[in-house]
Amino acid sequence: MRLEALGDMRRAWAPALVVLLAGGLVAGCGASNFPNEARAPAPIETTASIGPGKVTVSPDKFGAGITVFTVANLSNDPASFILKDTSGKTAASSGTIAPRAVTTIKTELKQGNYQAVADGATGIRPGSIKVGPERKSSQNDLLLP
Repeated sequence: MRLEALGDMRRAWAPALVVLLAGGLVAGCGASNFPNEARAPAPIETTASIGPGKVTVSPDKFGAGITVFTVANLSNDPASFILKDTSGKTAASSGTIAPRAVTTIKTELKQGNYQAVADGATGIRPGSIKVGPERKSSQNDLLLP
């Protein structure tokens, strides 16, 4: 009777032993070195105003990366905010902004000099923006989107 109980015990432990061995094999598979690409720089917020007399961007000097422009049209004319690089290529633009209205534009800017233009508003001089080297990674910053 004692031998029968020992045989039953072996049969009960056999599947558990197989599962443990399989789990150990699976855990041992895979790469031991995981590539970790640096996170992009955190987006920065800038403000821009169209008028009176000039397009103003603040800050007007910052590092390359994703930039969110909050643009207010303070002129009396409907206008579009257009950001152009030194070659004249449009880097970002808004639709028409009604007088006394606000809009937001999100774009990724590369290093270089840009001109902020108010298209449609009369007598508004362009403003300038200097974009420096890419901002540092936000890899170890907590609570970022």
